[in-house]
Amino acid sequence: MNRSVQDERLVAAIFSTAKPDVDSRTSSSPSIKDSETESQTSSTQLASLSVGSSFVDAEALEDEAISQVRSDSGSRPSQIYGAQQNNLIVDARPTVNAYAMQAVGKGSENMEHYKFATKAYLGIANIHVMRHSLEKVVDALKDSDITPLTPSREALTSSGWLKHVSGLLDGASLIARQVGLHHSHVLIHCSDGWDRTSQLSALSQLCLDPYYRTLEGFIVLVEKDWLSFGHMFRYRTGFMGSEKWFEVENERLGGNKRTENGAAIGANSGGNAFENALLSAKGFFNKKNESKESLADSDGEMQPYDTPPSALKSGSATKVSNKHKNGTKVNETSPIFHQFLDATYQLLYQHPTRFEFNERFLRRLLYHLYSCQYGTFLYDNEKQRVEAGVKEKTRSVWDYFLSRKQQFLNEQYEPVIDDNIKEQERLLFPRTKEVRW
Repeated sequence: MNRSVQDERLVAAIFSTAKPDVDSRTSSSPSIKDSETESQTSSTQLASLSVGSSFVDAEALEDEAISQVRSDSGSRPSQIYGAQQNNLIVDARPTVNAYAMQAVGKGSENMEHYKFATKAYLGIANIHVMRHSLEKVVDALKDSDITPLTPSREALTSSGWLKHVSGLLDGASLIARQVGLHHSHVLIHCSDGWDRTSQLSALSQLCLDPYYRTLEGFIVLVEKDWLSFGHMFRYRTGFMGSEKWFEVENERLGGNKRTENGAAIGANSGGNAFENALLSAKGFFNKKNESKESLADSDGEMQPYDTPPSALKSGSATKVSNKHKNGTKVNETSPIFHQFLDATYQLLYQHPTRFEFNERFLRRLLYHLYSCQYGTFLYDNEKQRVEAGVKEKTRSVWDYFLSRKQQFLNEQYEPVIDDNIKEQERLLFPRTKEVRW
């Protein structure tokens, strides 16, 4: 694997408070079996502290860990915060994926160069697995509004959606315990760094800091760990047009094909007003755009309604580069932020008095992620949003929520923080076996 001297120096600086004689379970390059054993060990350690126990137990664990370190240190000078326990490097990917990437010069850290830290693989699947999982959920629920039958539990279970959400919460719990109870530093990464990394970082901060469980704090968290961090909302949510968005449901289910002139062939080739309407819409949009893959970009994109036509043609300074004018790449879409909101809902449901906002807030935020009525989630990073003048030309979705704040407040919220009272502690941990639809 190609080594990055800058990365190693950065991590060494972050972990510089670690004990000089800390042993690493992965001090040498581990085998896949060893890494899986390590991950299982981490899970076993987490299980040793009952998630449903009171915070008094957590305090006891914390005191015991610190006392053990102090007894081991002997006459050495006292350590500063972050030195009591092993620091942790969290690789969100499955172990096999990380090792497979080493064949092309990528992969994961060689722990021979990070002897001051321990590494854990979380086994969270990639964007393609998550996309297919949500598709199965949609297939299981799509007819629930038109039939008295309940959705198939077997179909919902086979989607693996709750399993994936549980895996995210388990990883966030590991990180929160390492920081909150063991007073250690944690480095989080996945393959690219803007999907699973944002999920784990944001969820662990929800567990660690009561501020992020307030409405204002959650807004700050999304702005910080998702928008400013560079999560690719345009790529992952599929805002732009795609030929595949015009597939007619009857064709998809019945296997019908269409000729070049739009005539239907197959079982349902008789006239269908719904299909004809979609085909007309498809022709209309393609007629207005030279690119068949893009249905949203034009010279007047995101311009104020009263902008004169001359300004639409001359505003070259605000145009986005051509590489951002492509249509949606379906294989790049994935419900990453959707999954984060679902995991947040699980925490809210399990700890109903610890969050200032309610379930309706999460549902409306998910709705406006896809509605494109506000500019908050447009584009893939801050640079693109600045170049497009999003702040000047659109409103923020947070204006919508803050202007009707009372609708999104949790009536059961208890703002008082007291580590000696159950369900009022500063830390909270998910109960991963209690995730629900």
